[in-house]
Amino acid sequence: MKLADRIAIVTGAAKGMGRDICLALAGEGAHVVLAARDAPPLEAVAREVEAAGRRALVVPCDVARPRWSAWSPAPARPSAAAWTSW
Repeated sequence: MKLADRIAIVTGAAKGMGRDICLALAGEGAHVVLAARDAPPLEAVAREVEAAGRRALVVPCDVARPRWSAWSPAPARPSAAAWTSW
C-alpha cells in the first residue's frame, strides 16, 4: 500500500471522478476526508471507503464560497469528537 495511513482530502468527493479518486486513495491505504456540498452522497462514499478498511470523515461544504452569506446557510461542521477520533 503506497499511501498506508496517510490522510487525503478530496473536494468534489460526492460523485463522479471525486468518488473514484476517494476509492482509489482508500485502495492504496489512505484515510479520506470527503468534502462536497451535499451530505447524503458523501455519506454513501464514506461507507464505501470504510468498507475498504479505511477511515472516512464527511465534511459538507462549498469550497467555492469561503465566506458565508445571508442567502447561504453555514455549512455543517464536523463535531470535535469527529476530529479527535482521527
